[in-house]
Amino acid sequence: MCRAVNKISIPEPVIFSTGRRNGYNMTSLNGVNIYRYHDADWKTKLAIDDGNGVAKDIRFPSECDEYSLEDARLFTHKGSLHISYTCARTIDGMFRSIQAYGPLEFSGSQWEVKSHIVPKIKGNDFSGMQKNYVPFEIGNKLHFIFGISGQRQIVHELIGDKVVTTYESEAPKWNWGEIRGGAIAKYKDHLLRIFHSRIGGGHKNYDFRYYIGAALMEKEPPFRTVAVSSFPVLAGNERYVDCSHWKPNCCLPYGMETDGTSVKISGGINDCESFTMTLSGGDLHL
Repeated sequence: MCRAVNKISIPEPVIFSTGRRNGYNMTSLNGVNIYRYHDADWKTKLAIDDGNGVAKDIRFPSECDEYSLEDARLFTHKGSLHISYTCARTIDGMFRSIQAYGPLEFSGSQWEVKSHIVPKIKGNDFSGMQKNYVPFEIGNKLHFIFGISGQRQIVHELIGDKVVTTYESEAPKWNWGEIRGGAIAKYKDHLLRIFHSRIGGGHKNYDFRYYIGAALMEKEPPFRTVAVSSFPVLAGNERYVDCSHWKPNCCLPYGMETDGTSVKISGGINDCESFTMTLSGGDLHL
């Protein structure tokens, strides 16, 4: 299905039916689907789902018990499935978060993160809000897009929790807000990044709208961005769901797979649903 925005036809997202009620912000890779859902108060858990309504919580090390576990991203590193995720907590009445990652393994009947690795990146220490690190592997080396600082895009190469090299390049420009988060996959002779952005603020009054776009990056350091979508792949809307944490105008991608021709992305809509979306090369507006 497609819909028209400003006379441009764009694909329609397909809602993924999660086994946990109102599961959202899904990441999918090689048939594995992971999303967050509310279990109690404001905290969320991460569940894994086979797409047929069968869901199981992911087991994390005990040191994660006090955290809200949020917004996972699946990736492979040295041939093994890994997951990155946000750990959130309250300190002095304020929300704080860090980014962490680890190998994801299936043991018996349980999916488990056995190693909780916290990158030693400035600020990734619950002193503020750290979100949207984007993992990818090149030549068996693990990298995370840290984000944009000033007019530079920062990419860290990690071994375990240690930053061994930092790469900087010119920050990509996009007319729909600062580029953040998303997912990365190898695409033809480049890296393809799917990302989100936001225009506006004020969560209380929902005076904002999220957008999803795509970018092509060089696959060699410093991973310079060479092209960005000329038009959003998807824009947030007011699709209503009977869900206590519904928040309109949100669309965020957390997973991506590509065969070099079509691109399948996965993510969340309005903090209450998960979606998948299959795009052709032309749909990326690159």
